[in-house]
Amino acid sequence: MPQIKLLQNVKKDLKQISPFAHAHVTLAILSLRQKKTEGIALCGIYHGFYALTAANYMIIYRPYGKGDTRYIVRIT
Repeated sequence: MPQIKLLQNVKKDLKQISPFAHAHVTLAILSLRQKKTEGIALCGIYHGFYALTAANYMIIYRPYGKGDTRYIVRIT
């Protein structure tokens, strides 16, 4: 599934940035595998902004300067 491959690439990047976001991407991968769903979109990496939707998870990652990172995690 190309979506899982895409997520795995994102996961590698996020692991260096944040264990929290990394854990949620891992959940998204597991959810995709279990539900066999195609419903995933990765919306632009633009000015450090990540929006990731997979199955029932939406992870938004937005850095606010050095050492100050905030997340909005929403169940869609």
